[in-house]
Amino acid sequence: MRKAPIVLMALTLAVVFVVLYSNQAAAAEEAAAVETTCVLSPEKFAEIESIQNNFELDYLSRVKEELRVRKSLLHEVIDCATDELLVLRNNFDSIKITNEDAQALRGQLVSWFSETLNYYALQKAQIDNLGLQGTKDFAKNLRTWREGNFQPTASVAAQFIAWTRNQELFETGKNRLNQVRRAVDIFGLGLNEEVRNGLKDAEAEFQRTTSYNQRVIEILRAYGKADEAAEAGKIFLESLAQTYEKILSLAEKINEAIAQ
Repeated sequence: MRKAPIVLMALTLAVVFVVLYSNQAAAAEEAAAVETTCVLSPEKFAEIESIQNNFELDYLSRVKEELRVRKSLLHEVIDCATDELLVLRNNFDSIKITNEDAQALRGQLVSWFSETLNYYALQKAQIDNLGLQGTKDFAKNLRTWREGNFQPTASVAAQFIAWTRNQELFETGKNRLNQVRRAVDIFGLGLNEEVRNGLKDAEAEFQRTTSYNQRVIEILRAYGKADEAAEAGKIFLESLAQTYEKILSLAEKINEAIAQ
């Protein structure tokens, strides 16, 4: 009966491993989703080319028809971009935060979501008043704005969502490590070399996990490069997995020592 708490903890950690790697895959998908572009109607591009080459129409008629299609495409682009942003915001709104550093970043991102939605609404309202060259300039400027303004912050938001979702696993690892510490004390195993070394290894790995966990939020708060945050996040998850493995190994050593 004395071994039951440690054995049950091992079973719980086995379940956590599944969640951990699922979250890692989900984080990658979240970040990748931000980088996708809208799939626009290919027939509209073909229609523009057809209009430009239709010399049965006079010049003004060709301009008028091309302008109509281009405006339709621009509305499609803005609608798609807005939907893209709303999906990201819905995911963002679902996260739970207790970390003070994270709270500060969350506040900044809340404002960014609102400002970006307003920007899209204002841009959409201008489309119907554009001329032919104006539609071309509009498309070019929108692309430049997305690459230079939207994309970097959207990537930060996606990485932030992934980071917050992993905090529950981080806290679980911390709690499990505290549990094995207590088990070592309760069963008087501090002088057992294997148990002592196992605990030392688990504590050292969790310290590394903690360091990279903090590194991720520091990069994001500074609006650093998303790929840097992603790399730090990957190392964090790998280290957290190693922490769980070392805790499982330590639990087995404790069980063995108790059974002697």
